[in-house]
Amino acid sequence: MVEPLDEIRHLHAELTEGYQGPEDRPLGSYGVLELVYGGGVLGFGLFLAATGRQLPERVPAQDLALLGVATYKATRTISKEKVTSSLRSPFRRYVEDSHGTEVNEEARGTGMRRAVGELLGCPFCLSQWIATALACGFVVAPRGTRLGGCGLRHPRRLRPAAVRAHGHRREGGGLSGEGCESADRWRPTRFVACRSPLTPSPV
Repeated sequence: MVEPLDEIRHLHAELTEGYQGPEDRPLGSYGVLELVYGGGVLGFGLFLAATGRQLPERVPAQDLALLGVATYKATRTISKEKVTSSLRSPFRRYVEDSHGTEVNEEARGTGMRRAVGELLGCPFCLSQWIATALACGFVVAPRGTRLGGCGLRHPRRLRPAAVRAHGHRREGGGLSGEGCESADRWRPTRFVACRSPLTPSPV
């Protein structure tokens, strides 16, 4: 007697045959992550229905911009920054330093471990999860979400081209160590205050 789980696995193998290519891709683990994401959104909808909460009729432009900036910064911090390497280390492998305080990595392992590693290292993939979480937070606790979004804002980083333009050159024409190290520092630009209902407008 064939078990239902075995039938599902056999059907999945037939449907995905020919897609893998030369590299073994964890398609089943990708599907699990999709179910987790969809289940989270569905669970949030059920929570709203059970508590009688209503979705906002509209999202103000300043809140939409704030959530967008917060999504970008949180995504880059989680997926690329050196300070969050300990969170990614079980699923990813260090390759080399990138510009500024970011690093280049690659996913490691197989199955779910590799799928999670690819998710954590892909800003485009991870941004959807972050944006959804912030949107849910905005519905339940808009003030707290705005405050958290303000904390994620920061001055723009010094771009590599600017480093080359302002770095100290040696006699041979190359950049000195001091000039190259400046890529890891924050650019001394004016910090733009976060405008939201939590911050009063200037008189």
